[in-house]
Amino acid sequence: MKRLSLFLLLFALIPTLTFAQDQPSDPVDAPTNIFLAMLQRVPATLDNRSDLYFSDRQIIETAYPDVEIPATFAEFDALQTGERNAWFQAIFNVHTPTARYLLRMATMNSVIGIDYFDIDQELSYGMPPTGALILQGEFDTDAVQNAFSNRNYQPIDDLLWCLAGDCTTGQNTDFQTIDHANPFGGELGRNQPIVIDDNWIASSTTPQQLGYTPTGEPLAFNSLGEMPDVIDAVNAVNSLGILIQASLWDGARIGSFTDMGSLLDPNVDQDALTVDTLEGIARYSLVVLGDVVTDDEQIAVVAFTFDSPESAEASLQEMVNRLETLSSHRGQPFIEAIEQRLATVSTQIIAGDVYSVGLVLFSTPKITYEQLLDPDLSPTEVTAPSLLYNWLISQIIQQDLIWMAYDAAVITSD
Repeated sequence: MKRLSLFLLLFALIPTLTFAQDQPSDPVDAPTNIFLAMLQRVPATLDNRSDLYFSDRQIIETAYPDVEIPATFAEFDALQTGERNAWFQAIFNVHTPTARYLLRMATMNSVIGIDYFDIDQELSYGMPPTGALILQGEFDTDAVQNAFSNRNYQPIDDLLWCLAGDCTTGQNTDFQTIDHANPFGGELGRNQPIVIDDNWIASSTTPQQLGYTPTGEPLAFNSLGEMPDVIDAVNAVNSLGILIQASLWDGARIGSFTDMGSLLDPNVDQDALTVDTLEGIARYSLVVLGDVVTDDEQIAVVAFTFDSPESAEASLQEMVNRLETLSSHRGQPFIEAIEQRLATVSTQIIAGDVYSVGLVLFSTPKITYEQLLDPDLSPTEVTAPSLLYNWLISQIIQQDLIWMAYDAAVITSD
């Protein structure tokens, strides 16, 4: 069968792939579950259960103790080349929603009242045009309020601010006022509602995504952080070590997949096509991807919430089998792509309060500080930070899901 590899890396194949079942976690003191705490601010809607991204910039100092994270733009500007390169290498593959504002970091403070390096954690959620962004860190609340007051924002209550006191205009665009230093809609010239608290700021085009009515009254809502499958999956991922970043996807968005490769191939006799159904994976309600660092490993983990440990065990065995035998829909075997990234694969089951969480772990040795500083380091020697996680995210974005889909079919030619 012909399938895809999303990122063909230009390095040699290293035959290090191994498979293991139910391996215990590396004993690491996991930090507070910041991801789950931030999810308690997100309304529990179906759209918000997918395409949700979390990143923790500040925790990189814990994961890679010798990497210096600048406290301000001025400190960043003063870093020596090697120190700056180490920070860039550690964060390069981290999916931070504000990464595209990096080149505007020098002016961000004057626009929204915070320095780019004040941001510790980020969480983006929701589908366009009602996407939302939460930034968390040690902010100067007065400076943030002053910055938005200067742009004609007015407070609606103790936390919510809206342009000219009107919270219904957040989706309006004005291309004459585009400001790429404003992560809260500035790239489209929007003036979105914003919540300003002591250590976090949130914004969306619609106040409902922030927990408010269109007229600014607080809404009572259930949060993602209160959903049993979210709690169990996020706690399982967080227990593995230091969580750099994560993403969350509803099971229905991931679990159903048909490989259309042969159907779309003009060189194939369309009258000779057959549909092969793959079985063996039970339905799961949620998928959480995590990028975890331990004392000696980097781990990209995919967590699935199953109804029972038996269904979790059988499903993990089938996922491993597909990784060993199938190819991505552009032709590269999954096993080859994993070997190229110097990875080993193992599985684990963690009992949550409600769900059995099945984990597929892609692990590789942790990069050292000296290797981060080496501009000539070959990718055949070590896997870059977060590269495995990046590969998994790309599989979801590109719909290369055959190895994890519970409702899977492959169209082939005889």
